[in-house]
Amino acid sequence: MPSIFARNKRQTPHVRRLDQAQFEALLPDAIEIYAQAMSYPKAVIPMRVSIARKHLEHPDFYAVGAFLRTRLVGFGYGYRCSPGQWWYDHVQQMLAASDPTTVQAWTSDAFELCELHVAPTYQGAGTGRQLLGHILTESAGATVLLSTPEGESTAHHLYRNAGFGRIASAVTFPGDDRPFAILGLRRTDAST
Repeated sequence: MPSIFARNKRQTPHVRRLDQAQFEALLPDAIEIYAQAMSYPKAVIPMRVSIARKHLEHPDFYAVGAFLRTRLVGFGYGYRCSPGQWWYDHVQQMLAASDPTTVQAWTSDAFELCELHVAPTYQGAGTGRQLLGHILTESAGATVLLSTPEGESTAHHLYRNAGFGRIASAVTFPGDDRPFAILGLRRTDAST
């Protein structure tokens, strides 16, 4: 049986904004893409769907999807950072430990780009750049923060080209042994 992500290389996905209800309906497909792109086992999908559902209620939630006809092949979402959010509190603590002045500069009016993933068979064709462009153009916040696994990758290349810089290195998160980099972008620096 062919993968649901098999594609005709001539097709170009179209990207559009998703409201909370639309994104929630697509969560199982989106989190399957997430698991594939991050090389996580399928066993993480139910837990990550549950976590993403909680994110829908965060302030200034913003989501986009990339579609071939009606099939989701990529997505991105995030929301305004605020105290009490797990990722925000964890990153703020890590930044404060390395450079307390960094915390206020990057987190006082920040949008967390929580997830941005393209199904592996659709990577390398500009879909991630389109998703990121929509998010950077339309989402809230003076800064945008994200975490991504350390090391040279397509994701690092995408973010670097969009103007993101490294804020912290070797950050660890529960449930993943890999070190992560925290990247940040000031909206005035955006090149997309």
